[in-house]
Amino acid sequence: MHSLALLLALSAVPTSGVVLSKTMSADLEASLALAAQVQRALDVERLVGPEDATRCAAKAPCLVELAAAKGWEAVVSVETANVLDEVLVSVRVYGAREAKVLAQGRVQAA
Repeated sequence: MHSLALLLALSAVPTSGVVLSKTMSADLEASLALAAQVQRALDVERLVGPEDATRCAAKAPCLVELAAAKGWEAVVSVETANVLDEVLVSVRVYGAREAKVLAQGRVQAA
């Protein structure tokens, strides 16, 4: 994961939140734990569960709308997918004013 790029993107954004925006065949509890790890790694205070964010199906305009409704300047989208025996994690940071990706990264979860 390009954690440096994610940290730099968030360093200029005082109010942001992490959302578990999509899970594809991945265990929900494990996905939430991965989203919480991203939250801690990026030192972001807020974590929104899938009940709020999965309705967006990881679509940028919906996530931006969610961020604006919560008063955030950015939203960190965490997506998980189970492929064979591996869990893949994708992280994107969107600005709350537009559906533009500020930073992104992918990693294979252990």
